[in-house]
Parts: sequence; C-alpha cells; structure tokens
Amino acid sequence: MNRDFRFFDLDARRELAGIGGFFPGWRARDEENVVVFSPHDDDAILGAGYAMLASLSHGASVHVVIFHKGDAGYSHASEKATIVETRKQETEAAYRALGIPPERLLRLELPDFSGNAYVGHRKPARDGGEPALGTFERLLVFLRQTRVTRLLFANGFREHVDHSAVAASGIFYGPQAGDPVVVDWAEPWAISSFVEYSVWGSFDPVEAVRRAVASQVGPAMPANLAIVASEGEERRVEQSLQSFASQQSIIKGILENRKERRTEKLGFVELYMAIDPRPRLDYGPYKKLIDDIAGGE
Repeated sequence: MNRDFRFFDLDARRELAGIGGFFPGWRARDEENVVVFSPHDDDAILGAGYAMLASLSHGASVHVVIFHKGDAGYSHASEKATIVETRKQETEAAYRALGIPPERLLRLELPDFSGNAYVGHRKPARDGGEPALGTFERLLVFLRQTRVTRLLFANGFREHVDHSAVAASGIFYGPQAGDPVVVDWAEPWAISSFVEYSVWGSFDPVEAVRRAVASQVGPAMPANLAIVASEGEERRVEQSLQSFASQQSIIKGILENRKERRTEKLGFVELYMAIDPRPRLDYGPYKKLIDDIAGGE
C-alpha cells in the first residue's frame, strides 16, 4: 500500500484498500482522466491537492478548469492592471510544481464575483442584442472530448459566490456529459465519480441528512471521504502554493489553518463529499407509508 496517501470512507468508518475505493471502478494506468473544477487558480490546490497528487501517482491524467480570471484578487491598488497576467504566470508555476503541465489547464476567464451569471447555455440578451454564451457548451464539449472519468468541484455551501457557481456547474453539467443530448457538439461520455472538495468552508449538512435517511443510519458528518497524506506530500502542496506570491495575504488564513489538518497518528487530512448528482426518487418508503395509512383497505 502507498503510505504517502491513505483513503477513508467516513460513513462506513473504515480505511479503503486504495484509490479504487475512493474512486470506485478505478481503471488501469493511463485510462483515468481526472478533472478538477477550480473557482479561482489556487482553489484546486488548496482543496484537492492530495487528490490530484494521488491520481497522478496512480497514472491518471489530471486536468484543471479555472473558471475565474482573478481580476479581484489584488491586495494593493497598484496591482489592479497587472493582477490577471501575474496570476496566469503564478498558476503555471504552481501546477507545474505538482506535475501538471500548462496544457492541462483550461482557463475560462470569467470575471470574479460573477460566476452565477455564466451558469447555463446562454445569458439573457441586453438591449435587444444577441444572447451571450454561458459556460455550458464549452464545458460539455471539454468533458466529453477529454473523456473525463472523475469530476471534482468546489463545495458550494456558503464559501463564495463563485464557488457556488462552480458547484452548480459540476452537479448539472457533469451528468449531462453522458446524456444523449446535443450530440453534434461531441460524443456523449458518462463520468464515473462526482466529488466535492472544500477550500475552507463546511460542506452542506443537508447532504449528510440525505445519506443518513437513505441508509437508515444515524446522523452523519457532511464529508464522507478523506485522504490522509504524508508530511512530504503536504510540503509539496505548500511549496506549490508559494508560487502564488500575489495571493499570500489573501490566503494567509487558509494556509495557517492547514496546520489543523494534522492527525495525531497518520498525517494530514483532506476532506471530500462524494455525491450522487442525480439522486433517484425512491417510491418504496412512500408506498409502504401509504399502505400503512390506508390500513386494511
């Protein structure tokens, strides 16, 4: 077993045999394409750094889609005109340090704090003009042509409006990549796993309640998966994040809180929530309830 990364099912309270437990049905080497939707350039590393490194160590190709261009991410007014270009250079250096080359980065260049306006196929027209395209077509084509097997996206629960937009994109676009719709854009391709990661905020507790009801067990914690990384792998993530020189004052608190990830025994924890983006309505309990209400009729 690779001791640099260990995988845990928190609902089942057990350690998984390997990455094939974390990503069920893990394919042979060179057959896995992992895509991480990142609201801003640093978020994927902050929240899913271990998952990306573990996937790379098991032979997967890792791609990162960066939704927003970072135009609001300046801490000094003098940086305003140059911050986007600065962050592009920092981004390439940061991901290269993890082993992800620039050609595996897709930048959508959306303006910061505006993500929700771009969710969907077309934005409403203004002043009688032609409707502008949202992100749906570009991302659906990308997911299909890349033949994505695992999709990770940022937690959308009370973190940041752009994170919420990315979560909505992952939940809705991901399953549609495999649907037999708009097939002239690209051949449909079904994604095997959908996982949310957190940059700093808590996961949506409603998902934990839904899982508890579905499994008929007691209350669960929202995160249901974990990766524990060695100190060496945590150092790799930290060194990558140092490439974002322009963002150090903005992410200072998040970086300091990484110390809280260390367990007493094993290493550093990264939490995830594996989700079903299309939970099926189960009529069974409702039919039983209705029959019980009706009694002997």
